[in-house]
Amino acid sequence: MAHPSTAIVIPVVSEELEVETHHVARGSVRVSTRVEIHDQTIETPFVHEEVVVERIPVNTVVEGDAPQVKEEGDVLIIPVLEEVIVVEKRLMLRELVRVSKRRTTTSAQETVALRHHVVDVERIEGPEVQTTGQRAAK
Repeated sequence: MAHPSTAIVIPVVSEELEVETHHVARGSVRVSTRVEIHDQTIETPFVHEEVVVERIPVNTVVEGDAPQVKEEGDVLIIPVLEEVIVVEKRLMLRELVRVSKRRTTTSAQETVALRHHVVDVERIEGPEVQTTGQRAAK
């Protein structure tokens, strides 16, 4: 055992740890939408029908019953009769009227406005800093 006059003093040291975190705003983002309109030309088909009438002279005598209206495909045939005076009365087929349809397709150009959405993203830089502190002992 050591003497009281020769006592050695040993310091007891403890370490403390201090931890801080900093929140740094590196920037922000602004998102916006806008509508862009552009013109586009389109072709639109149009269907047009017209009636075609052909008059075909026949001028023949009809024996028996009068001919009836008939259809041949898309053509309607209408007999036109006339009575003529002779020593005896007979039916004479004067003409045949052929009625048919003719279909015509034409195109027209129209300008139509079409819209679509566009998204713009803009980064905004900023120096804002927030600090929070935490301490722990070791």
